[in-house]
Order: sequence, then C-alpha cells, then structure tokens
Amino acid sequence: MPEQITPLSTLYLLLHGAGTAVSVVLCLYLLLCRGKAIAPDITPPPRLRRWAAALFGVMALAHIWWILFYTYSDDTRSVIYGLLVAIDCMVLPPVFVGTLLTMLQDRHRPLWPIFVVMTPCAVPEGTGD
Repeated sequence: MPEQITPLSTLYLLLHGAGTAVSVVLCLYLLLCRGKAIAPDITPPPRLRRWAAALFGVMALAHIWWILFYTYSDDTRSVIYGLLVAIDCMVLPPVFVGTLLTMLQDRHRPLWPIFVVMTPCAVPEGTGD
C-alpha cells in the first residue's frame, strides 16, 4: 500500500484521524465530566450526557473501522465492506435518534420503535425469482 499513498490520501487520512480524535475526546469528556466547561454551575442530565457520549463513541468507532478498511483492503466488493456498511446503518441511526429524543423530550420514551423501524435494513433482500 505505501506505493499507493498520494498527498491527497495523506490529507484524507489526517482529516479522518482528526475527526476520530475529536470524537474520542468529546466522548470521554461527556462521560467523565459532570458540569459544563462554559457554564460550570449548570449540570446537564446524566441521561443526556450518556446518549451524547454514545453518539460520539459510535462516530469514533465508525471512523476507526473505515480508516482500517481503507488502509488495509479498499475492496468495495468484499463481504467486509458490506458488513461495515450494515454495521454503520444499524448502529449510528438508532443512537442518533436516541440522542435527539433525549435532547428534545423531558420524559423517558421507549426506544423499541426505533429498532422496529430499523429492522427492514437488517433483513437481506430476496431475489424474488
């Protein structure tokens, strides 16, 4: 792979790594700090902090597995590529929706409807022949 590295791919790797680092830092900050950096006297609800930390953690993991895939394989017709796309489609949207629901609502809502809506994405499409 070293013979395929270009200045543009180096820039891509640096930007991707920076996005990963920011997501990891934000995830750890939300998990470990109870107050806010800007307004220390205001304490956000723990449930919101956990959901936001989960969102940044999932984003960091997605950055990591995509960078590893493009570094070592880059074969978009492989089973691993399909598996990574499926993991992205099944993990990120429910966490994103859960974070938004936690931010926008003052009471607990069940999350099972999110998973019911996402179920058709996990079921492989038949050929119908």
